[in-house]
Amino acid sequence: MRDDETILCACGNVFKDLYDYNPSKGNLIRNQDYDSFQRYLAEKLADFVDAVKTGKRDQWIKKHLPELPNTAEVDDVTIINLFIDFQQLKCGLRVFECPSCGRILIEHNPDTNTFEVYSPDTLESQAILKSPYYPGNKV
Repeated sequence: MRDDETILCACGNVFKDLYDYNPSKGNLIRNQDYDSFQRYLAEKLADFVDAVKTGKRDQWIKKHLPELPNTAEVDDVTIINLFIDFQQLKCGLRVFECPSCGRILIEHNPDTNTFEVYSPDTLESQAILKSPYYPGNKV
């Protein structure tokens, strides 16, 4: 997956996966995966806390976030947030609502770039993935 990826809807509308803060995008974790996902996060984050306490923070980061080149100046909250984001990308499915017709596109498997399309009863955007909690959004 890349930032600015082009998505083609069945209605012919072409839109971009803007990646962050996209009001037409969501993430889905299958119910069958949710408990193991939460358990894995809890275990690894407890390991991170222990690593910080025992002076092994850098080793933990190199093992679990090898794509981060320089972590000396990155605070713990950012490390935790990045770890959660990366784990969600590994098991979560991307979900899009076409801003033109309202169809829902759900990715078949993580990072496969293939989608199943579902049509709403009325073919117009309902902005159902737009967060009411994001600053400036009015739903």
